[in-house]
Amino acid sequence: MMSRISTRIAFASALVASLGFTGSAFAASKSGTLNVQLTIEEGCSVFDTDGANLNFGTWSGLTDNIKQSATFNVSCSTANAKFTVGLDAGKGAGASAAARYMTNSTDATKKVGYNLYTASDYQKVWGTGADAVSYTAATTAAQTNVPFTVYGWVKPQINPGSGVYKDTVAILVTLN
Repeated sequence: MMSRISTRIAFASALVASLGFTGSAFAASKSGTLNVQLTIEEGCSVFDTDGANLNFGTWSGLTDNIKQSATFNVSCSTANAKFTVGLDAGKGAGASAAARYMTNSTDATKKVGYNLYTASDYQKVWGTGADAVSYTAATTAAQTNVPFTVYGWVKPQINPGSGVYKDTVAILVTLN
């Protein structure tokens, strides 16, 4: 005669087995799928080696002309692509391509005027469309990096106060 405990153990074992909770069920493998996709479209991309940073340095005042340059690259997916590279006005309050502003990182009411130029002679402001002169170049081979140097100039002006002044300017590449 089976004891009451043996009966319960036998019943529990039968229940576990009927629900599929056997040792091999826990070790079973499951499979699924991973969908992988890449789309390549005709166009150009902007690449930079130094983060496309134009750093005017650290100064105690704004009584001097401060000039600096930075380089970025444009690469297009097709050979001999003609494209225009424009620089927008930036995010500084009240900025336009004719008058850009870096804003104090802790006090947005303080700003420093500057501008960006297409050449080291600082004659032509680099902007987009009708705002200024856009730059057009042609590549010779697909995926060739074409370097562009932007020249920045902070002219003497009233010092708005100490702090870190920054702006973000979008580089706009358009296939022609």
